[in-house]
Amino acid sequence: MLFLCAIGYLFFVATVWGQEFDNAAFFGREAEAQAARALDTAVLGRVTNGFVAAGAAVLFLVAVVRRRWLTGFAAVAGVGLAVAGAEILKDRLPREELVVPQGIEPGYFVTDTYPSGHTSVGTSLALGAILVAGARWRLGMCVAAALVATVYATGVFFMGWHRPSDAVGGILWSGFCVGLMASLLALVKGNPRAFVFRGPAAPLLVGICAVLVAVVVWVAGGFLDDAQPDLDFPYLFMTTLIVGAAFAVAGWFGFALDGIEEI
Repeated sequence: MLFLCAIGYLFFVATVWGQEFDNAAFFGREAEAQAARALDTAVLGRVTNGFVAAGAAVLFLVAVVRRRWLTGFAAVAGVGLAVAGAEILKDRLPREELVVPQGIEPGYFVTDTYPSGHTSVGTSLALGAILVAGARWRLGMCVAAALVATVYATGVFFMGWHRPSDAVGGILWSGFCVGLMASLLALVKGNPRAFVFRGPAAPLLVGICAVLVAVVVWVAGGFLDDAQPDLDFPYLFMTTLIVGAAFAVAGWFGFALDGIEEI
């Protein structure tokens, strides 16, 4: 997961072609429907330090109720690493402007870039919920977590707060952080069967859900709308990549945990 996150950075941030495609998608989102932006504003506007703390506290409380203290600590640590790490990385990772922007970019785009902090918040909390949930709930939690990650990741893109690659990076970074803590938890509890896949049926179901959600996002963003017949291919491609990444990471995490009954 960390490798994919690094590949995304090297491709979309450190190459001319990647920056051109990323920027084209960013400015192509201007055709996106206003109704979708209103929803994004309502969701993203609630992300504060208190929100993150409250979300982590809920995860830990659920684990305590299920008598899984170590699982609660692992979930909170994964969220903390994802959120704090994203803030550090997006401020410290170098970004050299290799292409001329096709429009006016926010001033903070010079440094506040890859990966997206808001996306890391939503995705890490959603993955933490999969971790603290009981084994019987994991499939449903995978789909729910993917939907949450999709809302946050597409939201920062549609609102113009981040380039689409930043949103994908936030999803992958969160998957690495929470997955790392889950792996350490499995080692501490002496369960070597953690993170073992079991059959294609569940991943196929999540994949179908991903396709359906991508179509919904396209429609919400103005695709197939007669008033917006010329949406750029980069916008549609990057939007699909965001949705695909959200479902792939959530599915990978949930199905990997399927190798054990409880953790």
